[in-house]
Amino acid sequence: MAQMTTNTKDERLVRVGLLRRIFQVPEMGAVVGLIGVVIIFMLSPARENLFLKVPIPAIGRVLDNSADIGVMAVAISMLMIAGEFDLSIGFMTGSTGMIVGILSAVYGWPLAISMPLALIFALSVGFFNGIMRIRTGLPSFVITLGTMFVLRSANFAVTRSVTGNIRVPYIDRVPGYDLMNAIFSYRLSIGGAQFYITLIWWFAFTAFFTWFMLRTRWGSWIFASGGEPAAAKSVGVPVERVKVALFMFVHACAWISGMAVIFRLRSATASQGEFLQFTVLVAAVTGGNRMTGGYGSVIGASLGALIFGLTKTGIVAAFWDSDWFFAFLGVMLLLAIVLNLILRTQAEYIGTTAMGEEETDEEWLEKTPVLQGQDDGKGNPEND
Repeated sequence: MAQMTTNTKDERLVRVGLLRRIFQVPEMGAVVGLIGVVIIFMLSPARENLFLKVPIPAIGRVLDNSADIGVMAVAISMLMIAGEFDLSIGFMTGSTGMIVGILSAVYGWPLAISMPLALIFALSVGFFNGIMRIRTGLPSFVITLGTMFVLRSANFAVTRSVTGNIRVPYIDRVPGYDLMNAIFSYRLSIGGAQFYITLIWWFAFTAFFTWFMLRTRWGSWIFASGGEPAAAKSVGVPVERVKVALFMFVHACAWISGMAVIFRLRSATASQGEFLQFTVLVAAVTGGNRMTGGYGSVIGASLGALIFGLTKTGIVAAFWDSDWFFAFLGVMLLLAIVLNLILRTQAEYIGTTAMGEEETDEEWLEKTPVLQGQDDGKGNPEND
């Protein structure tokens, strides 16, 4: 019986070229997408309005549109890395806004009471989603789809029963509005560009949670919970606790987004947050986050949000029909999934090359199955 020989070199010691190192970066798909969107608008009528004639104000609009979903994109990317998703986050921004609007603008409660109550409600729904996911074993898409419908109906029904309308105005007349507006929706002017303070929230979240995911034990637990949950449990990772905490964290971020919207608009509406969960999903997937979990990037999700902001601003600047905006998002989502699949497959293939041997990028490309159209049907290269 022939004795099998194995290579004992650690695959982390493989010396690879620059091209293959690029393939290993989760954010690479988002970078390619961002460059592609910039090129599209550079070749369109938006070139004058977006890049040449008024670049500074245009940058402000792009970043504002990006920040509107940026905080949520950071949170949902972490949940996706853990192998889960939450469809109820969009209407949760509306629910928290309506709670604050009704309690404070209608019944006169101070914001110091209504805002924490809205946060507690958001955390409770996140806890419920997480516990249901753990206890029933049902897919998170199914559980949170049900929650989404409940929140949507409650937003409209409760608001109409209390106010006779689906909108609660005059939040700016509530005592304490100025302070809360300064925290959640203050308008800044930097270099001629106008920004909302949500931009700072977005940048701060991106920086902190990038560090958190890459440098802390909890970050490692999140990756392990989405990649190999059974193996993670066997080595002591509290997978269930991690996932429940992430569901609660995502809903806390929905509360932040809801507060930013109501203080900016000075009113709350029952339809607030509609379609938000889908735009956040597009941003996260475009940023290289796998819907199956275990792989992704907070920075990538923020780049996806930037692509969203550039697209939303560019369509207006190009005088295109805005009715096609969601069609553009759909195409971008499909392209991002395909591109990230290719990049992810190449990153995995790097580990199957000869350990410890130097190999040029050109030699590697000649042996790369996906780029040659060869695959074993599972996204892995065929073995001779």
